[in-house]
Amino acid sequence: MKPLRAASQWPQLLAIIASFSLAGTLAAQIFVGTNAPGSVTNFTFAINASGTNLALQVAGDAVSFSQLALRAGQAPSGATFDLIARSSGTTNAINLELPELKATNYFVQVRTPAASAPHAFTLTLKTNQTNLRSEALPVLKNLPFTATGTLAPGTWHYFQIDVPAGLPGLRFVLSSTGAGNPDLFIRRGALPDAFNYAKGSAGQTLDTIIFTDLEATADTYFVGVRLPAVAPGSANYTLSAASGYFSTLTWDPGTTAAGTQVFDAGANSTGGDYFFKINTQNTAVGAWRTALRVITGEAEIYLRQGDVDVNPGAYSYQSARVGSDGFVLHSSQFAAAQEWTMLVRATPGARWTLVSGEAFVHNLGPLAADGSSSTNVAIGPEGMVFFKTTAPPPTSPQIEIEL
Repeated sequence: MKPLRAASQWPQLLAIIASFSLAGTLAAQIFVGTNAPGSVTNFTFAINASGTNLALQVAGDAVSFSQLALRAGQAPSGATFDLIARSSGTTNAINLELPELKATNYFVQVRTPAASAPHAFTLTLKTNQTNLRSEALPVLKNLPFTATGTLAPGTWHYFQIDVPAGLPGLRFVLSSTGAGNPDLFIRRGALPDAFNYAKGSAGQTLDTIIFTDLEATADTYFVGVRLPAVAPGSANYTLSAASGYFSTLTWDPGTTAAGTQVFDAGANSTGGDYFFKINTQNTAVGAWRTALRVITGEAEIYLRQGDVDVNPGAYSYQSARVGSDGFVLHSSQFAAAQEWTMLVRATPGARWTLVSGEAFVHNLGPLAADGSSSTNVAIGPEGMVFFKTTAPPPTSPQIEIEL
């Protein structure tokens, strides 16, 4: 790492008060300055190929504080930055790890909001730290992200996310392999623990936490992954986070057996709970089919009228067979222009598709006089097959159907 330099005020180089080497690696640099309310100061530094992480911190309190914006190659400007830490009235930090960290020139901007008093700040830069993801150095991630790690019993890993205003919600998924099941806790503005959090999930083999668009307020969110001390051994985890918490399904017209408005989950390594909303329509045959076709892995589906609920027990209809799932509702069980919610719970790595709407009807054509009207069809995940035929006059008063 090259020395930290002021990007706009070279005389401030004299303000470097600590720079020392540890095992051949520059361990810490401290830069001091003063910002008036509403002003910024830029600094630049370089990370070489031996850099594995960096830790930037600017101390602050309820009266005087500054925020940090980081950008590779150019100085941050307004809403243009790679990463930002913008909590008010406190210390702000950017802790960056591989693979997001690059061997390049970085610009860090110390931003003092108008709500702060003049801030005589101290900016500290460290590299190649051994305790990233610790309570002292939660790693900053941008949405969306996927991170993997290993936890010993009784230990935590921490992450930090900047959530801007206007997001369509948030979705977090935690899966694991190994001897124990890690727990997931999320808190706004401060690190979570097992007793203080906005939302949490514990004791599950697969954890999903969602924040609706109304719940995902602009703030710094901290995510804690904990392996309980009672776990019999270490666990490998995968944590993913993304904006949005549900998808909207298009009502299928029922013109083909496989469906034409099909949602394909694609290759998704995280699994977890997926939420969908669909607006019902009138059906020509009085039947609404929903088909979850599982290609690999395992998944199950739940259906209810109304808003999203994370509890499968709150859903009116469910199909949790091994393999593909689905069901058919009669027209007496729903009406047009209603909003319904589906929950698909899938294992990590599962591949599946989802279609919902008008039931497909196989046309047998005119009824044969010799009883030869027949066809061979596969029964889909919904568990029912519909047929229609035309009976020419005069018709026998009795029609026999065999399956």
